[in-house]
Amino acid sequence: MNKKNFAIIIEARTNSSRLPYKVIKKINGVSILENLINRIRHQNQIKKIIVATTRLKRDDEIENICKKKKYYML
Repeated sequence: MNKKNFAIIIEARTNSSRLPYKVIKKINGVSILENLINRIRHQNQIKKIIVATTRLKRDDEIENICKKKKYYML
Protein backbone atom coordinates (compact mmCIF):
# COMPACT_ATOMS: atom_id res chain seq x y z
CA MET A 1 0.00 0.00 0.00
CA ASN A 2 1.32 3.45 -0.89
CA LYS A 3 1.97 5.97 1.82
CA LYS A 4 -0.54 8.78 2.00
CA ASN A 5 0.27 12.39 2.76
CA PHE A 6 -0.42 11.99 6.46
CA ALA A 7 1.97 13.39 9.03
CA ILE A 8 2.10 12.61 12.72
CA ILE A 9 3.27 15.21 15.22
CA ILE A 10 4.52 13.84 18.52
CA GLU A 11 4.62 16.29 21.41
CA ALA A 12 7.67 15.39 23.48
CA ARG A 13 8.72 17.16 26.65
CA THR A 14 10.48 16.18 29.85
CA ASN A 15 8.31 18.16 32.26
CA SER A 16 5.96 15.38 33.35
CA SER A 17 4.68 15.78 36.90
CA ARG A 18 4.26 12.06 37.66
CA LEU A 19 7.36 10.71 35.89
CA PRO A 20 9.80 13.44 34.86
CA TYR A 21 11.91 12.69 31.77
CA LYS A 22 9.73 9.67 30.91
CA VAL A 23 9.99 10.30 27.15
CA ILE A 24 13.75 9.67 27.29
CA LYS A 25 13.63 6.77 29.76
CA LYS A 26 14.88 3.56 28.19
CA ILE A 27 13.18 0.22 27.84
CA ASN A 28 15.49 -2.55 26.62
CA GLY A 29 18.08 0.11 25.73
CA VAL A 30 15.74 2.21 23.56
CA SER A 31 14.05 5.44 24.68
CA ILE A 32 10.26 5.58 24.90
CA LEU A 33 10.32 8.28 22.19
CA GLU A 34 12.28 6.03 19.83
CA ASN A 35 9.97 3.09 20.57
CA LEU A 36 6.94 5.22 19.73
CA ILE A 37 8.46 6.47 16.48
CA ASN A 38 9.44 2.93 15.46
CA ARG A 39 5.87 1.73 16.04
CA ILE A 40 4.39 4.62 14.05
CA ARG A 41 6.79 3.99 11.14
CA HIS A 42 5.18 0.59 10.59
CA GLN A 43 1.87 2.25 9.74
CA ASN A 44 1.57 2.32 5.95
CA GLN A 45 -0.43 5.52 5.74
CA ILE A 46 2.08 7.73 7.58
CA LYS A 47 4.44 9.69 5.36
CA LYS A 48 6.19 11.91 7.91
CA ILE A 49 6.76 11.85 11.66
CA ILE A 50 7.57 15.15 13.36
CA VAL A 51 8.72 15.55 16.96
CA ALA A 52 7.61 18.82 18.58
CA THR A 53 9.36 19.93 21.76
CA THR A 54 10.18 23.09 23.68
CA ARG A 55 13.25 25.29 23.61
CA LEU A 56 13.83 24.73 27.31
CA LYS A 57 17.27 23.51 28.36
CA ARG A 58 15.71 20.49 30.05
CA ASP A 59 14.41 19.27 26.66
CA ASP A 60 17.83 19.36 24.98
CA GLU A 61 18.12 15.58 25.33
CA ILE A 62 15.02 15.17 23.16
CA GLU A 63 16.67 17.37 20.55
CA ASN A 64 19.86 15.28 20.78
CA ILE A 65 17.91 12.05 20.20
CA CYS A 66 16.15 13.60 17.19
CA LYS A 67 19.40 14.83 15.66
CA LYS A 68 21.15 11.51 16.24
CA LYS A 69 18.30 9.52 14.68
CA LYS A 70 17.62 12.16 11.99
CA TYR A 71 13.99 12.66 13.03
CA TYR A 72 12.13 15.75 11.82
CA MET A 73 11.81 18.20 14.67
CA LEU A 74 9.96 21.42 15.46
